[in-house]
Amino acid sequence: MKIGKVLIQFSSIDSTNDYATYLLAKSEPIDGTVISTDFQSAGRGQGVNKWQSQAEKNLLLSVILRPENLAVSNSFSLNLLGALSVASLIKKNYPDLHPLIKWPNDILVKDKKIAGILIRNQIQSKKIVSSVCGFGINVNQLDFSTIENGRPASSLYMLSGRKNELNELLSDFLLELTTNYKFLQLNPNMLADLALPLMMGNREMIQIQNKK
Repeated sequence: MKIGKVLIQFSSIDSTNDYATYLLAKSEPIDGTVISTDFQSAGRGQGVNKWQSQAEKNLLLSVILRPENLAVSNSFSLNLLGALSVASLIKKNYPDLHPLIKWPNDILVKDKKIAGILIRNQIQSKKIVSSVCGFGINVNQLDFSTIENGRPASSLYMLSGRKNELNELLSDFLLELTTNYKFLQLNPNMLADLALPLMMGNREMIQIQNKK
């Protein structure tokens, strides 16, 4: 299964997560369907926070997953899937940058937020039947003066000095997700083992969850 085999792209939308949730309610999107946009007017962050992003500067997408036999007790593995995939993308494309996972939803480089993850799960009979995994990855944006409620943000361009082609980076990211999703399907604990060296604090919690 390849994540992004179905790729729905918008120039502008209110929220990719909201659209993905709408698709799940009204149709049967296949596992790995991706909704991507150049700009979202009502992007969501963790809690009541909003994810603010300039148009055509960053990666903004949501992925619909339909994991097989994933128990609610292993729901943390979906956060690991997203975080590990973002961190792997950065490590492979920017060897001089050293991403860290701030559990459970942020990716940091040089103590600045480079990406955020927001996950919504649909549960039946103590199993996750579908999940919407939203990603905001700061790529080419240079101005973060409007960002509030959280630590300072930065972008791959600001930290590496290299402007990036968004479509190429999106393709690379979907490959990372596909690889790690295969690991999740085989054994959710594999992701915890891979992510531990990249964790910033809260390692004990991940290790405890990994033993469940």
